[in-house]
Amino acid sequence: MNLTKLSHCFLTCMLITACASTHNLVTDGPTFMGGGYHVSESDGGGYRIYTKSNASPWTNFGSVRDTWENLAKEKCGDSGYTELDVDEYSYESQPAMWGMLKYLISVKSGIAACNTTSVNATE
Repeated sequence: MNLTKLSHCFLTCMLITACASTHNLVTDGPTFMGGGYHVSESDGGGYRIYTKSNASPWTNFGSVRDTWENLAKEKCGDSGYTELDVDEYSYESQPAMWGMLKYLISVKSGIAACNTTSVNATE
């Protein structure tokens, strides 16, 4: 296999794995790719949501935001929701490959306060 085919294969694999994961960390446990989500009820009827991307050489906040929003919509339904105590960050999941290529995991966490609940920013 020549270098061009190898580099195309590598880039294709990286693109496939560089998305947010729909892996439920509670029911399915951790995944070797690093990504997944966790949803738990918070006091007052809202939901604490934690989403993280699979490991990739770049941050992927768009995907974790989409996953977070889809979970919030699923839990709160037609009433809608307000985002509270939201935090977004990324971290290195393992040492850099070949001393230069980092593997990053992007995270979004916070509370989806359903508009029909009494959850507030102090919880």
